[in-house]
Amino acid sequence: MRTSSVGNARNLLQRVLNLNGGYTTYTGDYSTGCAQVVLPYVIGSNGVYEQVTSWELINEKTELVVLWGADPTITNDIDWCTTIHENAGGLRALKARGVKVVAINPLKPDTAECFGDKAQGIAPRPGTDVAMMLGRTSRACASGSSPK
Repeated sequence: MRTSSVGNARNLLQRVLNLNGGYTTYTGDYSTGCAQVVLPYVIGSNGVYEQVTSWELINEKTELVVLWGADPTITNDIDWCTTIHENAGGLRALKARGVKVVAINPLKPDTAECFGDKAQGIAPRPGTDVAMMLGRTSRACASGSSPK
């Protein structure tokens, strides 16, 4: 054992928990842990730290924005190390083009209000969002509009 392992609290805690029958650990990191596990099954790769799609391409190709429990006008202003917030300009460009927005959220997000009459709000009851996802997926599969 290296001496650096003795001073590492996480390693010591894992060893103690393993001695007492094991434990459930985590994967990924704090900010993107879930996405690192799910995205390979959704888009085929762990796109968390890869190059993101440009706002120019999004503005050119997007016909509908679905905000599922998200409010980008609020959350995209949260950043640890930079004051460059380019997402506001991208959202303004989508609004100027007249792109429709569907906000699925128990509360109407500020982003939906920003899009005005082009935004539709769906307020599911808490705990029913997974049923909505499954219903939408089932309908997409039955209609043939989803990729095989």
